[in-house]
Amino acid sequence: MKNLIGKAKALFNNKKDNFNPFDLDTLVLNERYVFEYEVESTKQNERNFTVRLTANPDYKLIDILERAGIELSKYSINVCYSITEDFSGKEHHIIENIESYNVFSDYLFKDDNGNYSSNGLNRSVIVYIGYTNNERKKGITVVHFHPWGQNGENMSLMSNISIYNKEEGNEESISRCLLVFDLHEQDGLLKRINEDRTTARKKIEKNKNLDFYEALSLNLINNARSYEEKGNEHYESGRWKDAIEYLTLTYKYLSKQIMREYNDNLGEHFFKVCNTLGQCYYNRGQYKMASYYWEQSVFMVEDDSKEEIQNKLETAYVKLNDIRKPEGQNDLSDKEESLFGTILKNTYNIIADELSFMLWIDNENKEYELINDINKIWNLDLCDMMSNHNEVSIYLSHNRMRYRTFDREDKLTDIIDKSFLDLNCSVIVNMARKSDKVSMTLLVPPPMLSDNNKDNFLKTVELDFSVKPEYDEEKLKQLRQKAERSIEKDNSCEYMEYFTLGNNKELNLLFVNGTHAYQNKTWGDALFYLERALNILQRDWETENIDQYEYRMFGEICYMLGFLYMEFEMYPQAIYYLGILHGSEEVKYEIEFINSLSNSKDIRTLGVVNSERQRVESNNNMDDEEKIMYLSFLKRRYGYILIEMEKIKEATQYFMSLLTDENCKEFAKDELEYLRHKYKN
Repeated sequence: MKNLIGKAKALFNNKKDNFNPFDLDTLVLNERYVFEYEVESTKQNERNFTVRLTANPDYKLIDILERAGIELSKYSINVCYSITEDFSGKEHHIIENIESYNVFSDYLFKDDNGNYSSNGLNRSVIVYIGYTNNERKKGITVVHFHPWGQNGENMSLMSNISIYNKEEGNEESISRCLLVFDLHEQDGLLKRINEDRTTARKKIEKNKNLDFYEALSLNLINNARSYEEKGNEHYESGRWKDAIEYLTLTYKYLSKQIMREYNDNLGEHFFKVCNTLGQCYYNRGQYKMASYYWEQSVFMVEDDSKEEIQNKLETAYVKLNDIRKPEGQNDLSDKEESLFGTILKNTYNIIADELSFMLWIDNENKEYELINDINKIWNLDLCDMMSNHNEVSIYLSHNRMRYRTFDREDKLTDIIDKSFLDLNCSVIVNMARKSDKVSMTLLVPPPMLSDNNKDNFLKTVELDFSVKPEYDEEKLKQLRQKAERSIEKDNSCEYMEYFTLGNNKELNLLFVNGTHAYQNKTWGDALFYLERALNILQRDWETENIDQYEYRMFGEICYMLGFLYMEFEMYPQAIYYLGILHGSEEVKYEIEFINSLSNSKDIRTLGVVNSERQRVESNNNMDDEEKIMYLSFLKRRYGYILIEMEKIKEATQYFMSLLTDENCKEFAKDELEYLRHKYKN
């Protein structure tokens, strides 16, 4: 089968017809999306399903929710409304009876002649439902859908519906539904696809080139090569975000191939993709992500291009005020951001100039406000808002056509990205306050179906923050006095107390609040305070303001931020912070850095593990207990890497050799048993 697919791809790539799929047989493409969606979704989550409607778009939202396992008819509805948005603006209205609400209620209308039309160009709809279940626990359901397709006599609409459900005390539930509405029967589509598939197979047997639709019928269009071509095309056109979407898919494919078996051609190819991705992120002002890819580019090459990429990497470090930047080069721009801006920037790579409308609604008293000032949105004071409200939802729009950054005068940056594939996106934020603690959930629905429609799931981040800081100046003073007394008594003090002894009170206060939040897993506060503290340290790094306390504080902040992003499974961000500490020879820092590389399947993992093992084995000044612990970790990690690389024979031999190592023996037995079960041959 692999040989057949490889041959088919070659026959198609040798002769590509000039085509625009949106000018020809769009419904064939729709059918292909339905097919791909169903295959992919069932592999990932059993709660994904497809609903097909023909002639009459009469389908209740409550039926879709029941298919997703949400039986609202059994619960008491506290609040229910819909948010609609198109090029004319953003609105909301109350839904009086959710059981009668049609999935197309806010999208389609029927004229006097019986023809269906959309209510607004490129409209998206969000439905919010707040309820109380039979156990008197509160829950919310958020449904997002964005129909697209064609209107008129041959109306055919598709919508990737994201469904989020969360009840007090329970894990979140995420489902998706592909909704297809055709005004007329489309029985001929499958027949057409089957005919093209038969023709394609016959051509393959005779070594004849495939046309687009024949390749489409065998699902051969989307591949690493085609993604790279599209990505490079978008990059040259100044469409950096569009380029990122495609090149990331190529990057993931090449990473896997390199891990399995490296060759110079593959390495050169990977180097170019990383270089372009780094440049795309740099152009968008997302310097941490740029450094992530350029660091890998530098790692991959040893020729003249290494210096060029190293110089690019250093420009990113300068923008970040990273301590790895060239000496004397500082970025003095103001980097202080609100909690809201910090979260949007660091969790979803959203830039301020791509924002447009924001609507916030108090779900208890129905108070609301529509804001279209991007500066006001970016610097929204969440703590102040939640001091006066208990339950608030925020509906934020970005990447909207009429708010393209190169057409606006109220820009906050000089970034001009001409991308348009990922337009009209939403961020949905739900916040609930209990006492002084706020639980915050960010939901980012996937964009409309597109060529790169893989992993098309709702993305969520959950974090907490406090409406007021745990430590103020008075509490900080008390903590410092306690530290001074402890040191005077026995020349030692507790962890957090130690970091109050520095001269910068602002920095000390940020650190203790950030550390307290980190220790209590209040991730929103931890992110906010630690990022601010790090900015101060980076600004002052080459000055005389840094003392022994701040020096140690710097390492702890980078470690905590790296760990935090590991918790969010945002590995490039984690690698950025932990990479700053690599080479410090602090064992806990090095372990977490290697974990971040390994979890992200980073190509540098094996090289770092081997170099660290050599360094530690030759280090005679290391504490014996610490040395044994770290070497055992490195040995275990090396075995994991061999399995990841699918070098099963080599992994088996390696684990066999560890059976004589008292510190790794039990681990080796478990891994050998795992290999025996998974790879029986």
